[in-house]
Formats: sequence, C-alpha cells, structure tokens
Amino acid sequence: MPDGTVLVATAEHPEDSDATAGQLARIADGIRSRGLQVRWVVGIRDADAVLRTEAGPTAAVVAWEFPPGEDGPGGATVLRRIGRRLQNLD
Repeated sequence: MPDGTVLVATAEHPEDSDATAGQLARIADGIRSRGLQVRWVVGIRDADAVLRTEAGPTAAVVAWEFPPGEDGPGGATVLRRIGRRLQNLD
C-alpha cells in the first residue's frame, strides 16, 4: 500500500515520445519504487480534479511552464491551488 501520492503537473503526457516526457517518466518510476503513487496531470482542470478527490498530495512536481489558467501562469496557479487545498484539510 503506497504511503502517499505525488502530484506531477507537466505539459507533457507520460506516453509522449519526447525526451522531457521520458525523463519525467523515469522520475515517476523512481517515485513509485519508493512506495508512492503518482498522479500525472496535464491541465489545470485535471489538477483541480485530483486536488478535490485526493486527501492531499504528499509532494508535487509542478512545471512552471504548465499550460496557463484563467488566473495566470499554469505552474503558479497549480501551486496556489495546492496551498489552498492543504490549508483546508481537516
């Protein structure tokens, strides 16, 4: 049973064939090998869904150039939403 979940928010999808996605997939494999789950999101709506349904990520890897949202740069938006979610945990 995994000890927690790491949110990985990047513009690349894990099945993409470019070098960045390959590197991130290796990082995700390393995270999993330590008993953690990886929740990979490629959009702010996906990140919001994970933050609503998960108790709270143990950690997050957020690409600053994550696709932008309504309220600014995508990476900053995701980090603000993670902060709000963790602040509101019971």
